[in-house]
Order: sequence, then structure tokens, then C-alpha cells
Amino acid sequence: MFKKIFLKVKTHIQAELNRITQVTPEKMGMIINDIINGSSPKFTYFLFLMISVVIASVGIINNSAAVIIGAMLISPLMTPIFGASLATVTGNSELLKKSLFSVFFGVFLAILAAFIIGMSPITPLSRTAELVARTTPNILDLAIAAFAGIAGCVALLDDSVGASLPGVAIATSLAPPLGASGLSLAMGKPWDAWGAFLLFFTNFLAIFLVASLLFFFSGFAPRGDRKEQWLKLKKPFWVTVTGIFLVCIPLGKTLYELKANRAAQETIDKIFSEQLKYSANSSIVKTGFKKRGGRLYVYAILRSPTPLSPMLVDRIEKEIGLGLQIETDLIVRCNTSVDIVAQGTNGNNIRRVFEGDFISPDSEAVTRRIDVEKVLRESFHEKRSIYSFREIEVYEYEARIICLLKIDGPRKLFPAEVEVLEDNVKKELNLENFTLLVSSNITEIITSKRETNLPEAILHKFDKEERGVKSTIKAKIQGQLLRADSKALVIDVIKKESQWTVVAEIAGEASPARLKEIQDLVKAELKEDVTIYFKPSNDFYVNDAKIIGDDTLLEMFYKENSPVLQKGPEEK
Repeated sequence: MFKKIFLKVKTHIQAELNRITQVTPEKMGMIINDIINGSSPKFTYFLFLMISVVIASVGIINNSAAVIIGAMLISPLMTPIFGASLATVTGNSELLKKSLFSVFFGVFLAILAAFIIGMSPITPLSRTAELVARTTPNILDLAIAAFAGIAGCVALLDDSVGASLPGVAIATSLAPPLGASGLSLAMGKPWDAWGAFLLFFTNFLAIFLVASLLFFFSGFAPRGDRKEQWLKLKKPFWVTVTGIFLVCIPLGKTLYELKANRAAQETIDKIFSEQLKYSANSSIVKTGFKKRGGRLYVYAILRSPTPLSPMLVDRIEKEIGLGLQIETDLIVRCNTSVDIVAQGTNGNNIRRVFEGDFISPDSEAVTRRIDVEKVLRESFHEKRSIYSFREIEVYEYEARIICLLKIDGPRKLFPAEVEVLEDNVKKELNLENFTLLVSSNITEIITSKRETNLPEAILHKFDKEERGVKSTIKAKIQGQLLRADSKALVIDVIKKESQWTVVAEIAGEASPARLKEIQDLVKAELKEDVTIYFKPSNDFYVNDAKIIGDDTLLEMFYKENSPVLQKGPEEK
């Protein structure tokens, strides 16, 4: 059965090929006349070629693929290449000279026109994506040119597919590489100019070869012995094949480098994705790399609510080096970014709306971490929060989801606060098996006077009368403590409505009975509602004269070596 089908398909293909290659004398004469007319070095030919290259150059400068396609459609370069092929097959030396002159003098004029455009002071030259794409040709471009040449010849020979010629013109990259070559010369990049010209020359050789073969087998060669005809064509055929072989060397190298670079890029992106999946709201904007001197230099741009830690960057750098087996230097730029919607910092909403458009889908673990972070952030009162999130990690352990929240703030969270945060996550995300662990990095608050134990006292506003009461409270407490050979190292005072609150860090005894005695005395003398808290201090020292605090001792020991107080030689 399969053999019958194969034979049937083979017979049909042979019949179609015979139909295409058996060109009538009338059709053959029309094709020859059209090619001869189109290959002649006339003013209109050079005019259209330069117009197409100018349009292509503008498209390259503006990075516009649509404009470049328009330039391809009006480029007349395909016809003189067919003319050179036909001249080689028919032995028409006059047509060959005219065709090659039209091609290469036209190439010179086209590159010159693009160069002049590039040198214009009003031209915004830059290495756009459309320019770069035409300066690094590879073997795939050679294959495209060969198939486009076949399609072009078949369209000439067979009227039923003649309407496909515009598509052939688009497929063959002839005018745009010439524009890219001239613009590269104007930018002072000769290697890019050579790469663009090589792309054109690759197309020329491929189209010339396949067109010559098709014209030969279609009967365009003079009537006579086939062997004798082939002997005449053997020399130009092998010259062309040799040229294609030589061109394949740099094209193959470019393709190999392209494949290797893509593999390296995938490895780099994969490593970044793996290392960033537990970093809140972090995403890759762009990564790039360059090999130089046996080392790999990687540059990455990320969106992240906070800069990556040097330890994480070092870990990513080592992973890339191991993955690609090369010494690696990594530089990361973090663009601060948080996704905001009406309900708060819920970046997951944005991901649901634009899934697959410009935000890549997240894994289940990453999505859960983002959801947990959203709930935790929004559990803190926006105006009263004195904490910043340093890091958040979510793990699965023995059927439980455990979150480690690392925060910076002036005090640690007390258990009731952690319980509220944990309950909020359980309720909002329906995670009954959720456990929250909070690691607080305590930030000491230092003013020009001292360290404080009550952060609100720094910014608390008092009127003139209240400032007098505050001074009296501090003096009374200090005086009463001195009588018992103690000292208040720090006294913080705030007032809320009619209630005065005092937190005093003391060196010495701090029994509840002694505190109540001092508190009652202050209340009675000031006629104010005063609540006092004593915090026994471990950071105090006693010498033979007095009790001193930690900050005073620091100043005594290090004042002479202070990087802030020490004056330079020119200031003394």
C-alpha cells in the first residue's frame, strides 16, 4: 500500500517538474526578453535600487520591519542576478557583462547612498535590532536564499505561480543588507559593514547557482549535446560552488556562536529564575553577557522591591560559572519595583490579568510566596508601621507551610502581633496548616543626645507648658534615684491626652515598691496623671566618681579616633 502511494506521489512530482521545466519557445523568448531588459544598466534601474536602499536604511534606523519589507518589494536586484545566471547558461557574454555591472555597480551606489544618509547630522544613528540582525549572517540565511532563488525561477517559468514574485522579493534579503552595510560604515564599524555585505553576497551566490541550474534543466541552454553543454558550464558552476563553500566558513562559525550564545543565555536565565523564585516580587528585565580574555562578564537588570544581597549575587555568579564552565564576573542592577493595585501591593492580580502577555507565569511555590507576602504587608497599618521587610521565605515541611519573615524595626514583635499576622494569612489564603516565624533585626535609634527606648518620644510635640512639666518629671525622677545611689541613664516622656508616660532606663535598683514611691511623689507634686516604667540597664559602668552610661563610655574611649569628630591636617 505504502509503495503504491510512494510511486503515485513520485510520478506526480516528476510530471509537475517536467511541466515546469518544459518551457515553450514562445514563453522562453518572453522570459529572455524580460530578463535582458531588467538586467540592462539603465538609469531607472539604478534609481529604483537607490530608492529601495534609502527606504531600507530609514527602516533600519527607525527599527521598522514594515518599512524594510516595502524596500524589498521595489528592489530590482533580483532580475540582473537572474540575468547573470541566464547568460552563463546560454553563453551570452554581453548579457553577463551587463548583468554583473548592474549588480555590483548598483551595490556600490546603494552602499554609498546608505553611507551618506548615515553621515547626515540629522540622522539618529544607533545599533537597532534590525541593523544587528543583518550584520551577523549564518548558514540559515544561505538556505533561505537558495529556496528563494528556486521560488523566483519557478515563478518566472510557471505563470500559475507568477503572483508569488512579491513574496520571493521579501524572502531574498538583497536591499536591506546594503543599507545596513552603508550605515555601519557611517558609524565607524567596518566589521559590521563586512557582515552585512557578506549577507548580500551569500544571497547573490545562492540565487545565481540555483537559477543557473534551473535554467539549464529547463532547456535555456543552446541546443546540442548535453555533455558538451555541461562542459561549458562546469567552470562557472565550480567557481560558484567554491565561493559558496568559502562563504560557508564564516557563516558556519556565526551559526555555531549563535547556538552557543543562546544555550549560554538560557543557562543564565534559568539560574537567575531558580535563585530568584524565593525573592519577593523580583523579576528579570534583561540579561546579557560578553566573553573576553577567557572570562565571562554577565550583566543583569532586575525589577525588585529591594536590592539583592551581595551574598545572593555571589551565589548566582558561582552557579553561572559552574554551569558554563568559565570564570564569571556578574554585575546586577536592581530597579526598585512593587506591583500596586487598589487593594494594596498585590502583584499576583497583575499576573492573573496579563498571564502569558509580558509577565511569565509563576510556579505554585512562587505564587504562594507572593500571596503570603501580600497578606503580611497589608496586615501592617500603613501610617503606623515602623517596620520594613528585609526578606520573606516560604517552605513546605511535613505537610505544613512555614513562612520565615525577616523584618527591621526598633523593637521585636510581641506574640499577639505574630498571632494576628498568622491568623490573617490563614483566613485570607485558606491555609490552616500555616506557621509564621518572625525574625526581628532590632534597629537602635540614636539622637544627638542619647539612645532612646521609646521611639515616639523623639518626634512627640509639646507646647511651652508641657515642656515645663516634662522637665520637672525628669528632674524629680533623677533626683529621687540619686538619693538611692542610682541614676537614670535615659528618660523618655510622651503625653497622650491627659496621660503622661515615662520610660526610664536606670542604673541601680528598680524594685516595684521604689518605683511606686517615686511615681506617687511626682503625681502629688505636679497634679498630673503620670505612669512610670523602669528598665534596669546592663549597659552602665561605675568608676570612682560616678555612674556612667554606655554612650558616655564610648565617647570617652573613642572620641580621639572618631571618623566624624577627627579633623584632617588642613583643619587643625
